[in-house]
Amino acid sequence: MFGALTRFAEALGLAFRLRQKQPRLWRGSKAAALAVNLLSVSLLLVARVATATPTPEGIAFFESKIRPVLVEHCYQCHSAAAFRDGKLKAELFVDSRAGMEKGGESGSAIVPGKKAESLLLSAIEYDRFEMPPDGKLPDSVIADFRSWIEMNAPDPRDEPLAESRQRAIDVEAGRQHWSYRRLGSTPLPNVKKSDWCSSDIDRFVLATLENAGIEPNGPAPRETLTRRVFLDLTGLPPSPGELQLFLSDTAPDAYEKLVDRLLASLRYGERWARHWLDAVRFAESGGYEFDNNRLGAHHYRDFVIKAINDNMPYDEFLRLQVAGDVLRPGDYAAVSASGFFVAGPYPGQLTVKTTEPIRYDQLDDMIASLGSSMLGMTIGCARCHDHKYDAITHRDYYAMIACLQNTVHTTVKVDPNPIATNLLRAEWEAKRMAVLSALNAGPTEELHQTLKAIDAKEPKPALVEIYSTGGGGGDVFVLARGDVSRKQEKAQAGFVRAALTADAVEAELMTGADGKPVPHPRVALARFLTDTESGAGPLSARVAVNRLWHHHFGRGIVATPNDLGTQGEKPTHPELLEWLAGKLVESHWQLKSIHKLIVMSATYRQSGVVNTASRIKDPDNLLLWHRQPVRLEGEAIRDSLLSLAGTLDTTMYGQGTLDAASKRRSVYLTVKRSEPVAFLQEFDQPEPIQSIGARGAATVPTQALVMMNSPLVRLAAEGLAKRAREAIGGSGSPAIAYALSAAVSRVPRPEELEKLTALLSTREQEAGNDQGHRERALIDICQLILCLNEFIYID
Repeated sequence: MFGALTRFAEALGLAFRLRQKQPRLWRGSKAAALAVNLLSVSLLLVARVATATPTPEGIAFFESKIRPVLVEHCYQCHSAAAFRDGKLKAELFVDSRAGMEKGGESGSAIVPGKKAESLLLSAIEYDRFEMPPDGKLPDSVIADFRSWIEMNAPDPRDEPLAESRQRAIDVEAGRQHWSYRRLGSTPLPNVKKSDWCSSDIDRFVLATLENAGIEPNGPAPRETLTRRVFLDLTGLPPSPGELQLFLSDTAPDAYEKLVDRLLASLRYGERWARHWLDAVRFAESGGYEFDNNRLGAHHYRDFVIKAINDNMPYDEFLRLQVAGDVLRPGDYAAVSASGFFVAGPYPGQLTVKTTEPIRYDQLDDMIASLGSSMLGMTIGCARCHDHKYDAITHRDYYAMIACLQNTVHTTVKVDPNPIATNLLRAEWEAKRMAVLSALNAGPTEELHQTLKAIDAKEPKPALVEIYSTGGGGGDVFVLARGDVSRKQEKAQAGFVRAALTADAVEAELMTGADGKPVPHPRVALARFLTDTESGAGPLSARVAVNRLWHHHFGRGIVATPNDLGTQGEKPTHPELLEWLAGKLVESHWQLKSIHKLIVMSATYRQSGVVNTASRIKDPDNLLLWHRQPVRLEGEAIRDSLLSLAGTLDTTMYGQGTLDAASKRRSVYLTVKRSEPVAFLQEFDQPEPIQSIGARGAATVPTQALVMMNSPLVRLAAEGLAKRAREAIGGSGSPAIAYALSAAVSRVPRPEELEKLTALLSTREQEAGNDQGHRERALIDICQLILCLNEFIYID
């Protein structure tokens, strides 16, 4: 691609030199048109290069799903090594991105985004060619290649490098990367305009703004702030009554009391659980061609909601997900939490030939998801070789999956309420003992019958089936180039050493307080994740607070929440990130304390007013001088519609439903990989096949069409119109004012109210005496309000 761009640039230069030296030949010739065409093509190529930059998630997908297949089935005939050995076939190289796009004798092997033009896909589908020649690949693997091409074929391989030419990773130097360092004391910066600050967070933000010569905004209107904090913390808009309650509270601590109330709301856990479920690729089916349902998978979702509502310390939250079933066997919450590892896709059918490759793929999915969600690391990129950019060695990757070598998909029967079961049994035993004592004193037929009746009612625990982790699997081996057929030595359980203070710490974490090895390597892995003194605890804390910041502001302090490595974005406010991570650990890992720090800050409470001078200096608002609008996720839009309609079912926990018309919150809709909810997909709900740190927020015409034509939106408009009529006892402008206030949490502007009232009056006049048509006029106005950008954005 770059070679073609260079040739176009050279041709363009020749054309313009012709214009300078031979102006007469230039005029009237085709050279001018040629130059313009060349410039257009060059710009298109530049745009293609710019848009082809792979995301961390895309690279992780390639490393876990695509590269191992290429290595195992294609490299022997289509690589630089095959060329050196004289075995290259069809002049095709698949061991580099450039080789794939150039193709071989028959054309391009891969055309990003275009499955029909990608000959490699045709070959593995046995369409025009039949590759590999020794047998067709499993359908699940072919489906992975289709998905990869659809996501524009992300491929980090810049050039074909032989394994011997790759750089040796310096783990000790890697420990100096900013996100792997120990947490230290972060002094508060000095600022000039300290009266603007309402928390220590603001001092870090303001210091950066003052250095750039930018003035921060003042506070947003109270109506705007109310809607903002309601949607951020609970995912639901305030009702007109809740809005008025806050606006009428003139106490200095009115806003703080509101924040405390929202953090104590059960809706808070449902809102923030959805963010975490994205990060752990949660679904309730196996995916692939069979997409079998996973009965009992919803218990993991329920664990996450309850843990967040209960303000479970974040380090405990991680420990239970990694090793809960080992640390607290038989405990409902702990076993449910262990569903983390088995939340990813898993083929529904195994054969003798595919069992072992699929097992290594599953281990890769587990450790890659842990790396992305909990550590902000792209660990999966070290499956075939040392990580190309970060200090993660091939050895570290296999040490990590060796921690999971006895971790498999299974179902576990657990008593969800053992305390109640024990109380019932104690009562039963007391009754039985009383009857036995009476029998010993003087047996009668009546007493025998009573004992028989009691025995028939012996209480049994009400066991539930949980889709979780179980033992099994056996040894794991280091694989040369990720190839299952090229096993090397047995992998020993261990960790990514760059996140440790020293290599020797690895053995210490594997040893219990009694000096003996820990009972299960996952217990050691859990310790590694949360050990702030010598393990990866500082990294886990940074990842956690950065995620919170991302969901409150629409962009993290590090804009790549799943990648805090060298290829992730650099932090915009590094000292603030360190300070927040330190605060999290200092507060005993209480996430609610960090939420409160953030939403109480002047930075969070800023208005969205944009001024020209500041925009010129910081056009992307990286320094946070104003509040940037954030588009709601599809789930929050759907939940808000149900709330406005007055039909939201707040039933918590339990089995979800595939019925998109359900009135329950969206977090309780069953996530079946082959049956996504169309409305949620329209607003960028991701596919749960890998960890997602930041959702996209595309703006496409079909979103407007959905809001105009969806039955969900129409029913919400009907419900909102009914509530408005009941609230004000009629129709007209008061009903419109109520509906607008409910939908966007503000009083309508005079010109808005005038236009909408005039439209309502016209529609009602057209309806005449037909009461049904007159009522539909207000419903139409309500649907128009729901179609406002203001409704689906947090200002």
